[in-house]
Formats: sequence, C-alpha cells, structure tokens
Amino acid sequence: MPLYPTMIAALIMLCLLPLAPLMATAAAAPLYTHFTYMLAHANLWHWAINAWGLLLLNPLFTLPRVTAAYLISAGISFIPINEGRPLLGASVVVCFFIGLTLPALHRRKPLIAAQTVILIIIGCLIPGIAALHHIVMLLAGIIYRPLERITRDALNFISH
Repeated sequence: MPLYPTMIAALIMLCLLPLAPLMATAAAAPLYTHFTYMLAHANLWHWAINAWGLLLLNPLFTLPRVTAAYLISAGISFIPINEGRPLLGASVVVCFFIGLTLPALHRRKPLIAAQTVILIIIGCLIPGIAALHHIVMLLAGIIYRPLERITRDALNFISH
C-alpha cells in the first residue's frame, strides 16, 4: 500500500487528539467507541509512537490485512479485560502487524524477533497499558499469516 494513506490516517489521528475522551471505549461506553478507539490517543507522545509504528509497518499493509486488524481490534474491545480503564490507541493495530512479521523475522533474525517480543512484554508492564489486548493482537497477527496463505492457495486452486 502506498505511504500516503498511512500518512493521512496518522494526520487524522493527530487532529482527533482533542476528541479522545469521546472515542475511547470502556465497559459503559457507547457502542460506536468500539470502532473508534484505535483512532484516538491519550496525548501527543502516545500518538507519535503509534504513528511511527504504523509508518514503519506500512509496507505490510494491504486492504484485507488492514481490514482484519481493524475488525479484530474492534472485536477484542468487547472483552472486558482492561480493568475498567478506557481503551484507546492504534498500538493494538501495530501489534497485529508485528505479529504478522514475527514468524518470518524469527527465521531470518531470531535475536531481533526475541528483542521485539521482549520490548512488547516490557511495554505491557507500563501502568495503564491494555496489556492483554496487545498480546491478543500480536497472537492474532501471528495466526493471520498462515490463514492468509491457506486462503490464497485455496483460491488459486479453485480458480485453476
């Protein structure tokens, strides 16, 4: 996917910073927040880290992958595992794409793959982080890659 859509999405998320309280999801939040929380950020630093991650991972973006990451992110937000704290930020999407790369990264550069997992685990220890959501999205990304390959192979088989 070209870099421009990701840059535009990051700029839109920057503009949405003042609306974060309306977009964050929690147990008692309105239904729409389950579909907007990943576009909201707590502050400029939070936005910058997630925007940087999205820009770095942009070469992996395809419409089916971005759609899957968005839908899975929305789906896991219904699971009340954040101890009642509001959930917001694109880091769950970033974790999905990191998970998508981890198996290949582990085969080619196992030390970097291990460091990546360690950094995610350390990040999950930061107070206020929705650790389980991040881990679930990382695992979803790991699982998505072989499912993507199986689907592609099945469609190729059917079409030939």
